[in-house]
Amino acid sequence: MLRFAWTLGMALLLFPGCSGDGGFSDDGGPSSTHGWIPPWDRADAGADGDADGDADPYKPQIVDAEITHPAPQRTGCIRLDEGEGEGDHPALFAIRDQWFAFFTEGISNETAALALRVSVPDPVDFGPPVSLLYGAASIDLVDEGGRLLALASRMLYAVMLESDDGSAWTELGNIAPDEPPYDCEGYPPALFFRSETLIGHLAMGNDYNTGIFGCTDRLFFSTRTDTGWQVPRQVGDGDAVFGFDGEGRLTLVSTFGVYTSTDEGATFDEIPGGDTTATQIRGSGGAWVGGRLVLVQTYNYANENVIAVLMSDDSGASWPLQVVLQRSGGIFGAPVVASDGESLAVAFWAPSGLEVMTSPDRGETWSEPGRFDDPDAGAAADGYSIAILGTRVAVLSSSNGIRFCRGE
Repeated sequence: MLRFAWTLGMALLLFPGCSGDGGFSDDGGPSSTHGWIPPWDRADAGADGDADGDADPYKPQIVDAEITHPAPQRTGCIRLDEGEGEGDHPALFAIRDQWFAFFTEGISNETAALALRVSVPDPVDFGPPVSLLYGAASIDLVDEGGRLLALASRMLYAVMLESDDGSAWTELGNIAPDEPPYDCEGYPPALFFRSETLIGHLAMGNDYNTGIFGCTDRLFFSTRTDTGWQVPRQVGDGDAVFGFDGEGRLTLVSTFGVYTSTDEGATFDEIPGGDTTATQIRGSGGAWVGGRLVLVQTYNYANENVIAVLMSDDSGASWPLQVVLQRSGGIFGAPVVASDGESLAVAFWAPSGLEVMTSPDRGETWSEPGRFDDPDAGAAADGYSIAILGTRVAVLSSSNGIRFCRGE
């Protein structure tokens, strides 16, 4: 699952509905969601906000989070990057009861080296950095049958790698769509579909130059074969955020929408959303937790900026519930989410700093927000990633270097 985000202004790019009249204002800070009832969720309106009560099954009911737990407490932070130039592109994973912290070090994307440091959870003691690949800007990691499988995104393609324990890596090959991006920025993220069995599908992007309309992000999908991977083909738009393979359905989430398939990826249909920024079905991060798919998102509605969680209990076929975690007149960064199979942790940049909220029960109840940015960083986080191991939560952020902060 993708658990990294670009903050502040990048939230506007990830979610076009966040811009426009009013946009993000910078007055005020985070406030409690208790007592806020959106106009489309009041008792005198239908479930879809219409007075006739004719509910729209694709427009989620919006409710406030039930805050019943104390905020997670940050217990310590350390800096992980050591090379030339400040670290960037943080990606944190909790696998085999270890923290896997990826980041890049270098002057530019083309020359940056993708590095990995690994630590046991208690006490935190990261080993020396292992260099994986040059010119990569993001990575996804899974544990498949006792081996680590990674998918690193370069400018025009993704590179697949494997390792026994993270100390040494072998390149397995490259994968890319047939259509080149031409003169666009490139480096779209690639990711594996999460599955309870072996990994069978992946998603990746293509930063395509349309000409007169400029560059646009396109979403591609590939299926594993006996000899490798199919050539990725386009199934939608936006950057890949999360993919899930289970219960007879493939669900692919992007920054522009959610696409599902019931025929093993032969065709995909987009899940329709509502007609306001508050009822769009899209996200900046996703997770699978105890039979439930969750997406995290940020949007602007009625001059308020919102951090929310969308929930699906039918493997992504419908998203009937949106839980609002925070709202503010100030700027929020795109949220990210992680799961250990039972609990959830969400991180986002708020006017007060980098905050984390946790849920022990699949999003039914939530904690108060707790600060998880490094007080020694002295700057806002450009990107961040979150992982969870039971009661332990950790955030990896790029803020005057790569900062690992842990808490419970």
